[in-house]
Amino acid sequence: MKLIAVGDVVVARRPGEGPSRLRLHPVELTADGEPVIPPASTARRILRQVEELSPGLAPTTRVDGDGRVRF
Repeated sequence: MKLIAVGDVVVARRPGEGPSRLRLHPVELTADGEPVIPPASTARRILRQVEELSPGLAPTTRVDGDGRVRF
């Protein structure tokens, strides 16, 4: 399977509730290009990779194990 960093990105912001929130949903692609939910260990690796690549955009970015992004 080919890994991609995120399959779904949800950004939500509600007036008066603080900063925007971002949640990442890791996916893998099958040989046919179909997205599938990866095993937990692979999902954690994908989220860790996103966190490692993020400091160039926002140095304080942290990605929780459940996909929540903290700025």
